[in-house]
Amino acid sequence: NYYFNQSGVLQTGVFSTEDGFKYFAPANTLDENLEGEAIDFTGKLIIDENIYYFDDNYRGAVEWKELDGEMHYFSPETGKAFKGLNQIGDDKYYFNSDGVMQKGFVSINDNKHYFDDSGVMKVGY
Repeated sequence: NYYFNQSGVLQTGVFSTEDGFKYFAPANTLDENLEGEAIDFTGKLIIDENIYYFDDNYRGAVEWKELDGEMHYFSPETGKAFKGLNQIGDDKYYFNSDGVMQKGFVSINDNKHYFDDSGVMKVGY
């Protein structure tokens, strides 16, 4: 399987398919795959500082995923792990540069914020 953009140009990277997010790799990424060929990739993948995670069915994670005991959130639109301060539903969460949800006191732009045991930012008294 290959992925082509709207102009018909072969693409590499992570793209949404009817089977979920898939990794279309540069040539020779895994064994001797061809340029832009979908490969059966599992685990964590970093492309241009963006973090993705592929399960045992080679599908990119979306929404909440526990990895090595730490919580991550992967965008349903892009498959990328959230980093920084993000709103999910009605709540705000903070994810470090590795995409790990933070708890407790966190400094953001020299301001202290508190995130409870569920990672939700607390406001008010």
